[in-house]
Amino acid sequence: MVDGTQPRGAAPTPPRHGRDWWALASTSRPAFRWALLAALLVHAPLAPALVPGWVRILFRGEETAPPLPEGVEVPIDLDMGFEDEAPPPTPVPEMAPSAPEVTTEDDDDDEEEDKAEAAEEARRKAREKAEREKAEREKAEREKAEREKARAAASASSVASAAPAPSAVPSGSASAVASVPPSAAPLASGSGSAPVPTPAPPIEDPSKLAGQPGAVQAKATNVMIYLATDVARGHELAPMLGTLLGKIPQWKELLGGTGLDPIRDFDHVWLTGPHMQSSKVVVAVVDYNVPADRMQRAVEAAMAASKPPGRWLTTKPTPLGVLGDEGAQRVSLRPDKHAVVVAPAEAESQLRAAKDLKFNRSGATLLAMTMRTPWRGFMHTPLRFPKSIGLLKLTLTPRESDFVLKLEATDESPDLALRSVVELTESIEEVRKPPFLAPFFDKPTLKAEGNRILGEVTVTNVQLRRIFAMVETLLALQRR
Repeated sequence: MVDGTQPRGAAPTPPRHGRDWWALASTSRPAFRWALLAALLVHAPLAPALVPGWVRILFRGEETAPPLPEGVEVPIDLDMGFEDEAPPPTPVPEMAPSAPEVTTEDDDDDEEEDKAEAAEEARRKAREKAEREKAEREKAEREKAEREKARAAASASSVASAAPAPSAVPSGSASAVASVPPSAAPLASGSGSAPVPTPAPPIEDPSKLAGQPGAVQAKATNVMIYLATDVARGHELAPMLGTLLGKIPQWKELLGGTGLDPIRDFDHVWLTGPHMQSSKVVVAVVDYNVPADRMQRAVEAAMAASKPPGRWLTTKPTPLGVLGDEGAQRVSLRPDKHAVVVAPAEAESQLRAAKDLKFNRSGATLLAMTMRTPWRGFMHTPLRFPKSIGLLKLTLTPRESDFVLKLEATDESPDLALRSVVELTESIEEVRKPPFLAPFFDKPTLKAEGNRILGEVTVTNVQLRRIFAMVETLLALQRR
């Protein structure tokens, strides 16, 4: 039997310490010895500093650790078997204030994003505030510029109107011009240079143009209209104007179908009322130039067309009858004055007491009108009036080839008048130039004088024909 082989059935012999490991290795297979030698040769050059330690371990046996310096204690953990009980807390010694906590990179990123968003929000609010303030400043500057422009235009117009007209100076030599008195252009007190603007004369009241019939008014008078039809009688547009007036519903209720022409057979018309939308609330005084019996037949035809039919209440001293649907109107014939008066039934006593109904002689004015709170009267039209305007006056005067319309409006204050000039100019311009159509009339000139607004516009005969045609079409649509 080879040395080192364990006999069958014998107990294993434990290896001996010290140098016996080489004897054990020598009894193993040769491959193990060569593998061990190869491993030592390969790893020894890689760790030369450890070779002395290995030699001491192999050849000198166990070594004891060097003694610890005096005062150094090594803690030893003792397992006493008390696994369920927590060890007492170790007292924490007081420490100096620590440095600020160091945040992680993610926390830093989140904090930076929050700061960036807050800064962006602050910048956005600052931009919005700056834009609002800029818009308000621009709006205030525009309004100020418009007021100054309107004030300058009004001053220039007033100065021009204050200067003497060329026709007022006698023709001849230069001495005639020099003879104009200094009072023709008064100077501002203390300035010695700037002339005092002379206010434009107000537009005459329609009641004064009418004369005695101007005293006959409705109970609530917001609208007054004076029409001198004899002024238009010689104009080339007279036939067209007569046809248009004859198609107005209020006129047709009174004299429709009688064959009487508004321009040819009447000289003056005076109308008052809270509005002109219904003839039941309107007081009308008409000055006719046809025989009295023909006028009486025309009134009786209108009474017969009423529902129920009208009748004469009295015949002396002046005929007074019932007219209109449900007897809502009263009609009075005044043959001695060539006048017919139509009024609501509540004004019957006024008709009985009316005596003087003579119209003034016509001048150059064809139409004069006043309207209180004009924004209400034009509410359903394209023309918009500022609500601060309390009174509107209009006059229409014919000339050979055109008509001149003058306007005067009373505002609450000079500042509001300047603003209303701008608003009215824009509104009139929209009406004057409709889309795809030629302008209905020339561009008006508006100016402010104190709390008054003055304007003037020229309407040619060609333009007026188009306006009449448009109004006639609207009346036809209204009947449908």
